[in-house]
Amino acid sequence: MVFMGIGEKEERYRMLTPIETLYQSLLNNYSNIKLKKYIERNLGHIDSRNPNIIEGLNYYFKNR
Repeated sequence: MVFMGIGEKEERYRMLTPIETLYQSLLNNYSNIKLKKYIERNLGHIDSRNPNIIEGLNYYFKNR
């Protein structure tokens, strides 16, 4: 089970592109993976931390 959370304004394309690449790689290479990518809108790195923690915990408890 993998949850990937990032802020939409997190260095714009410097971080969003590598996260998308990792997401696609995991999706393509692990057939039994439970995978979620979540982009917190209008927030950067530090500001998106708490909303992503909450979203990640919700994801965990719904899929465990």
